[in-house]
Amino acid sequence: MKRNRASRETRLGPSASSHLQAEPNGQRWIRLAWLVAGLSLALAFAGWLRWGSEWWSVGQVAAALSDPPIPLGEPPVDASVVLRLPAPLPRTAEEFGEEALAVGQRLVESLPDESEAHAQLAMAYLQVGQDRAALASWRAAVARDERFSQGHLGIGTILADQGETDQAIAALRKAIELDPELEQAYRQLTELLLRQGDSASAVAVARECVRRFPAACENHFWLGQSFVERGDWTEARRSHEEAVRINPNWTHSYYPLSLVCARLGEHAAAAGYRQQFAALKLADLQDARNPNQDYDDVATQRQAIIRRHVLGGSLQLRHGNSLAAEAHWVRAAAIAVGDVPTRKALTALYQQQNRAGAELRFLEELIQLEPEQPAHPLRKGRLLVALRSWSDAERTLLQVLDLQPASVDAHLLLAEMDLRRGVDLAAAQARAERAVGLEASPRSLLLLAAICGARGDRPAALAALRHVLTLAPENAEARQAYEQLLATN
Repeated sequence: MKRNRASRETRLGPSASSHLQAEPNGQRWIRLAWLVAGLSLALAFAGWLRWGSEWWSVGQVAAALSDPPIPLGEPPVDASVVLRLPAPLPRTAEEFGEEALAVGQRLVESLPDESEAHAQLAMAYLQVGQDRAALASWRAAVARDERFSQGHLGIGTILADQGETDQAIAALRKAIELDPELEQAYRQLTELLLRQGDSASAVAVARECVRRFPAACENHFWLGQSFVERGDWTEARRSHEEAVRINPNWTHSYYPLSLVCARLGEHAAAAGYRQQFAALKLADLQDARNPNQDYDDVATQRQAIIRRHVLGGSLQLRHGNSLAAEAHWVRAAAIAVGDVPTRKALTALYQQQNRAGAELRFLEELIQLEPEQPAHPLRKGRLLVALRSWSDAERTLLQVLDLQPASVDAHLLLAEMDLRRGVDLAAAQARAERAVGLEASPRSLLLLAAICGARGDRPAALAALRHVLTLAPENAEARQAYEQLLATN
């Protein structure tokens, strides 16, 4: 099967080229601990709720519950400065290639003993067609970690293209030994073994590949080809038929099927497979002539540099270099206007660093990119509440409820916001009761108790606290609040 340079990253497998999928941890998004502590402490000192003739004003309740606004924090870094790259974003294939090399070289400079840094430089060299330099980088990666399976796969891939079959076979066998889940290594090894005429070994490798990865038609194709070379027509037919069962448009298996069926004396079946092969081959040729299907070097190079930045950022973060990680991801987001995973990674990073302003910027972009996803406006709403940007917070949280009417968090945040502002406590209580109806949890019940207390509804506050203790008898703060309130006349 003919391969081109554009397929190199695919052949090296997902760990060398896939985007990271950084999902923020929802459990860290909500911090209602202040409510538990504030409620119990206020009740313990009889300073928050006064039953009888002496009441605190709504404004005093709001002041007691209000934290100061969180700081906006530092804005996103200037990626070009941190990474020492030209400020203008790359636009041509050549510029993308130059940036890929620069990224790889910066990684090796900052992490010289990290095998994956050398791997990223190797991928950058492949991106610009410098195979010998790529091979040297793969070897440097393996020199730093002999068990780096991707390095052996990279070495085997280049050596195979250079015609160094024996060395390539040894490298690919080592890659599989270190990581039996490297699917591409099995395919390449099978092809090389067939080139050498070692059909028995090719059958063994291809069988193991099919056993581990039965859903890929190409794996069945290579097993079928191995049986063809071995002269086992029945098994060859079975494998190639499985390939076209998985993908009826898999052109490569129809011609071998016609030959195998002819060998088995099934001439009608052979003729049918020849016709299917001719039709699919004609369609393939027409697609190749279609100018709309031409190889887009700029698009390919753009995706490649995005991967370099995404993976480079992950590598830097793993080594504790959060500034460099951020710079890589900011640059990737600027190049890939519609890329969601990069923006999720950035918002997760900014959340950990308490940089609300930077997080809000990329949350806005995520909301535009995924308008039907309620998690993004929910997180934005939390930040706006913490920033005390009440109007924007309310508008954003109502947007969440438009998308997900049963969002407990959105109802609680709206209720909390009204309680903090000291306005429309009846609406705040209604929202808290709605949240309790959706999820009767300690956090929703404690907020309901606080609102009922602020409204002077002692029985309702006691009922909410009793409910908390039913759900969580060990909750010491709720028990203290309940006992203090119960003792108040």
